[in-house]
Amino acid sequence: MFGMSKRNFFLISSKYQMQTILLLLSPLFVIALALTVVSYVLGAQVDRLLAQQSFGMVAGCIAQWFYITVCFIYISLITFVFLAFKFAQDLVNPFPRILKEVDAVLAGGAKKVIIARPEDELANDVLKRVNDLISRMK
Repeated sequence: MFGMSKRNFFLISSKYQMQTILLLLSPLFVIALALTVVSYVLGAQVDRLLAQQSFGMVAGCIAQWFYITVCFIYISLITFVFLAFKFAQDLVNPFPRILKEVDAVLAGGAKKVIIARPEDELANDVLKRVNDLISRMK
């Protein structure tokens, strides 16, 4: 199905996969929660207004909650877009420099330990192994 391997589709194999899944699903959960709250509050207000036979105010109440909901959704989406860029930057940015330094080692121009910033966890995990290979090449 969809070119997947035979392993379990829902298996979380690393913390990086979990972070990616959470980043992708968080907007869905936040917006669903917001719509649930808005539906509950709006329904209660509309019921109260209908019980008072204030039919003219129902449209205003619905419009007010509509605008609040739209603003919340856009603020949430903008926030998650920034989080997505930050996550992608933290995940991918160290690798072009690492590749350049590995190429220099392979060309014989450098025989040093390659390091990444402490917060670049994935890069540091990879570099432990790369540095081990470099030390064995000496």
